[in-house]
Amino acid sequence: MDFSDAFLMMKYFMLLSSGFLSLLHAQTPYQRVNPFIGTGGHGHTYPGAVAPFGMMQLSPDTRLDGWDGCSGYHYDDSVCYGFSHTHLSGTGVSDYGDLLIRPALEPLAFRHEKEQAAPGYYAVTFNNAIFAEMTAGLRSGIHHYRFPPAAPKVVVVDLNHRDQVNSANMNISLADATNTGAASIAGHRYSKAWAENQQFFFFGQFSVPADSFRVIQTEKGEYRRVVLFFPPTTKDLYLEVNVSFVGWLNPSKLPARQINEARFQQVRNATHREWEQQLGKIKVKGSVDQESIFYTALYHTMIVPNRVDDADGSYRGMDFKEHEGNGAHYSVFSLWDTYRATHPLYTLIEQQRTREFMRTFLRMYRQSGRLPIWELAANETNCMIGYHAVSAIVDAMAKGILPNSAAALLQAAKASAEAPVFGLDDYMRFGFLSIENESESVSKTLEYAYDDWCIAQMARMLGDTTLEQQYLNRSQAWRNLLDPETGLMRPRENGRFMPRFEPREVNNHYTEANSWQYSFAVPHDLEDWIARLGGNARAEALLDSLFSVESRTVGREQVDITGLIGQYAHGNEPSHHIAYLYNSIGKPAKTQQRVKQILDSFYHNRPDGLIGNEDCGQMSAWYVLSSLGFYPVCPGDPRYSIGYPLFRQAEIRFENGNKLKLQRSGSGDFIQSVELNGRPIRSNFLTHQQLIAGGKLVFRMGNTPGSWGTASEDRYLTRSAAAPISVPVFQYNSAVFEDSLHFTIRSEPGKVLHVLAIFNDGKRAQLLPRNGQYTLHANACVDAIYAGSSGFAPFARACFHRKPNRWEVELLHPTNRQYSAGGPQALCDGIIGDTEWQKGNWHGIQGQSYLAVIDLKDTQTLHHIEAGFLQDTRSWIVFPEGVDFSFSSDSVNWSDAYTYSHTILPEEPGVRCITLGGDIGLSGVRYVRMEAFQYGPLPAWHPGAGNPSFIFVDELRLW
Repeated sequence: MDFSDAFLMMKYFMLLSSGFLSLLHAQTPYQRVNPFIGTGGHGHTYPGAVAPFGMMQLSPDTRLDGWDGCSGYHYDDSVCYGFSHTHLSGTGVSDYGDLLIRPALEPLAFRHEKEQAAPGYYAVTFNNAIFAEMTAGLRSGIHHYRFPPAAPKVVVVDLNHRDQVNSANMNISLADATNTGAASIAGHRYSKAWAENQQFFFFGQFSVPADSFRVIQTEKGEYRRVVLFFPPTTKDLYLEVNVSFVGWLNPSKLPARQINEARFQQVRNATHREWEQQLGKIKVKGSVDQESIFYTALYHTMIVPNRVDDADGSYRGMDFKEHEGNGAHYSVFSLWDTYRATHPLYTLIEQQRTREFMRTFLRMYRQSGRLPIWELAANETNCMIGYHAVSAIVDAMAKGILPNSAAALLQAAKASAEAPVFGLDDYMRFGFLSIENESESVSKTLEYAYDDWCIAQMARMLGDTTLEQQYLNRSQAWRNLLDPETGLMRPRENGRFMPRFEPREVNNHYTEANSWQYSFAVPHDLEDWIARLGGNARAEALLDSLFSVESRTVGREQVDITGLIGQYAHGNEPSHHIAYLYNSIGKPAKTQQRVKQILDSFYHNRPDGLIGNEDCGQMSAWYVLSSLGFYPVCPGDPRYSIGYPLFRQAEIRFENGNKLKLQRSGSGDFIQSVELNGRPIRSNFLTHQQLIAGGKLVFRMGNTPGSWGTASEDRYLTRSAAAPISVPVFQYNSAVFEDSLHFTIRSEPGKVLHVLAIFNDGKRAQLLPRNGQYTLHANACVDAIYAGSSGFAPFARACFHRKPNRWEVELLHPTNRQYSAGGPQALCDGIIGDTEWQKGNWHGIQGQSYLAVIDLKDTQTLHHIEAGFLQDTRSWIVFPEGVDFSFSSDSVNWSDAYTYSHTILPEEPGVRCITLGGDIGLSGVRYVRMEAFQYGPLPAWHPGAGNPSFIFVDELRLW
């Protein structure tokens, strides 16, 4: 053991209040936390020092890029680039990594057995014997480096780390006369990554003066990377860094203090006490591994969102202006993930903070015009879908956590739900989204419908019955995607259910999922969902099939889909409530079986102990709540569906002073009865008020399923309280025809259907006869709507196109199944693909050339030829290197190729279309051969580097 290891061990044992035995027995929640859980596999967490909901995340950086480097650290790595001051926890996109500091000129190698981490603390001894430890408070953190005698006494300060830096600079003081005579650094960094305009400011004070500094890198006259040299006799070096997202930190306004061992321990002990208090809000008794998993999960729910207001209350708004504040302001809201369980968990143990979140949401709306979707450092990333801030707000209000500005929040919710973005205009117009309206149309329709139900609940609580009914009507949108044949949520395409339906396929119609994983996303209307499936038996069969079908997805590779039981995917959020739906059909024993399976299989006390991205607390919040025995299936409904109690004993401490003791009594894994304060609970759900009133909740267990929770009146069900609203369904073979087209419309029994054809000139409209059979001879869009509709009147629309030619297309290389555009004839059908390629009008082929032969049916004289191509490199679609056109009269003898190319690079941003071709002047042509050549593998800078790219083609035009 070298001196740095001995020093670390000495400090560790000094901080154990009850001696060495406390390490082995009766450890506190703080001591049970293992910050390395999730740092391996695909958890995307970091092990560094952070205070509860703290502004600074002071952690080692071992990975500069890649999906598994999103937090900056991965357990597979063995080289540390230094310690940066901001990190994201469990996200699927990279950002942060501001202000990297390293106690050496070059990156440092290390071994994991020389690392130690605890809430608010991290330490490592590098292979060169340099010892580093750090701790963090709310807005600052302290580094401590202990150098071996022979090591250079240097510190590298790097502002160019990881992200694209737009502007960065620092001032260096070797011996700051205005403070304590020690060296100091101050500066800023404006960077672009996931957040387009992230602004970060810092002031750091060392414990001793520096001898000199050298600039390693400058850009635009700015100091981007420097190295400070300290006296050769320096053994212990401390550095306290204060950070701000608002503006420059004035050292004269910061406390003048000595930065030393005493200051380090002061901050560490204060943060330790904060974490003990936070983690003590819930106490559990189980095995060592169970407790470590639980308290680490609880810890992960408490490191985001992050405070971003300065000590004077000021904060940077989403208008990028500095605002005066009158309370805490937060950032990093991964709401598509966290609305499901993390925010409901906060309503139990973070009620005051929940009010602060609501105030933050309202500020963000006032500065940007919308509630946050995925906000990061005052930037709206618009990542993921829905407007789930309304879920977090309504769930809190339904549980009695009332903001002072409820009316303003309702207006903010309404404005967010009616903004003309992400297909919302079409969603409001048609009552659902079809694939030609918007990408990820199924997922967006379902998430919007749930959010609309939430807005209806808010309107009801505030007495606005008109708005309540309007949004209850909107919340019925899910009905229009439920395919009665399969019972699954199926994309709508041009008025009909999309043909070629494979529920395992991951494609552009779902968000990080497939139909299996999104077909149960009707948490707000479970009673009618079950009824429209055909009743409890079919709903049970569908749930059973979800968990038992082959655990293999098809279509697009989606790294987020992990933790598969059948097609249930616990590693991604859309599946998180599904195991609890057995309660809704009177089969609670199956909920208990599945929840126990998930708890046991997908959470472990090791670095790869999370089955998917931690996602800012959601993966962990699921474990916290589910292990306690209940889960919020439908946030906004103040009830929790009962699942499987993992722990023999647990206790929740509420802010109102009450305590709820939970006890699992008896052996076996099936609930026989539930008692609250000695009274039986027959329902398979609990209310929020029952929980926070405190007392004793007892789960009595047995070895076989019992009758508890099975009666119809005892089931967890939700109801929308709205009259059923749906739209008709078109049925036809193809939307493109040569002479005439025949179609039918499936409507609901007892409803009168109006069918209106609007012809291509836009001037003629014709009400078609209601005989169930329809024929068209010209281009037209046809609207189908039920008679007598008032107010919200959704309708289905199908547009039909008469083909401008009789050409036949043969594809010599098959298209990707997801990008067939309905068949080979789409190349020449007169429907021209645009930048919204998710509509399905493009031919897409991966890894090989696009090769087609077109039969014009008779010989022609051609003057011009061109074909359209699309590039969206972020989505792996790259313009071809070039295209060759050859011509023939007999399909045997071909002319020399006419070749066309371009100079557009794959790295050029955005989605764009081009045509390649030109004048030719040929006669006697019947056949055209077209070959577009692949760009090749995706370039090294691309996240999918090395994978084959796609060519997207449409439309071939001749004249």
